[in-house]
Amino acid sequence: MSQTLQKIANHLEFLGYSIEMKDSKEPGNPSFTAKNSQYPNLFVWEWQPGFTLISSSFIIENSSSLEQKHAAVNELSGKVDVVNPYYEQENGKRLLTFSTYYTGEYSKELFGKFISVLHKDIGKMYNIPSVNKAFS
Repeated sequence: MSQTLQKIANHLEFLGYSIEMKDSKEPGNPSFTAKNSQYPNLFVWEWQPGFTLISSSFIIENSSSLEQKHAAVNELSGKVDVVNPYYEQENGKRLLTFSTYYTGEYSKELFGKFISVLHKDIGKMYNIPSVNKAFS
């Protein structure tokens, strides 16, 4: 694991996340899952040095139309600051996924601000009526 990814894991642990290292499919691309009872689980993957992908997915049980889902994702996209939300189907499961990149070397202050904005973006999902209707 790179020094940057290790520092990100340590920072998330400080915030109350538990860290679970994942076996990498590709050597040189370490990843981990960060779990927290107050926030959705995060998947953290070092795509390349200086580019760390952070994502999370929510399983959707709702049977709203694909049109409603797309409209909700479009509205959400216009209201979030750092995440990229999208709807996908994977292995028969319907998912609302968000992803974002943290770029550069780890900085305690910058990553702290970044994760705070990410948490706010996640919170916005619960306060948009069209998102609740399409995905709840």
